[in-house]
Amino acid sequence: MIAGLGFTVASAAAPRPGATSVAVVFMPGTGFPEAAARLATLDARIMRIGAAENIVIARFPHGWSLPALWKTGALFPLDALPAGDCLLPRMQALTPLSPAKTVLD
Repeated sequence: MIAGLGFTVASAAAPRPGATSVAVVFMPGTGFPEAAARLATLDARIMRIGAAENIVIARFPHGWSLPALWKTGALFPLDALPAGDCLLPRMQALTPLSPAKTVLD
């Protein structure tokens, strides 16, 4: 039942085709630093924390794919726009594999 609900939510809020910014959801309990480090292996630019510590708003300048995200342990991507992506140009993006600093520091 929970998996079905997660699938429904993920389908309804799936990223737009060709989107380079997405909200990537990891398992509950995954901390922001760990999730960000995992995404950095995909050359993602970490923008900020999402609504919870296990959600990372990231920009993928070279694109992204579900299989690549799944290899990092991500559950699914969501559209970053509802997650506040429109605010990102005012925030400083982190470079991949940057120290534990976040835009919240």
